[in-house]
Amino acid sequence: MEWLTEDKVKEGSKTLKGALEMSITHHRQVLDATPTELKRAHNADRVDLYVGYCGLCQYCKLHQQQCPLNPECSLSFLICCEEWGTANDKFDVWLFAEKGKRKGKRIIAYQDFRQAETKLYKKLLGLRKKI
Repeated sequence: MEWLTEDKVKEGSKTLKGALEMSITHHRQVLDATPTELKRAHNADRVDLYVGYCGLCQYCKLHQQQCPLNPECSLSFLICCEEWGTANDKFDVWLFAEKGKRKGKRIIAYQDFRQAETKLYKKLLGLRKKI
């Protein structure tokens, strides 16, 4: 898979519509990847769930404004919406579980992450109606 880079996200996030599409594309890539692909890409610093890969955060940083589509997001870019926080936390739990030897825990952690990531992705898709 050809992962979006932080530079590509930043470049594509100059307009609000472009920023939303960058965010949607990033999270679609995360959902489309197999667990092995996702872990390898993360370990190679090609993907993560933080503001560098969020088109909406990049748009807000560029324009120094609150997110017009997601008022929950803070200008400090450390606090995003609840869905992002949950997905990010579950991503970290899964990555930690991947280092362990208990396959059952890894599978459950990955399923929990996918569920949270899907909820975030659907929220982003729903924001298209606001543009």
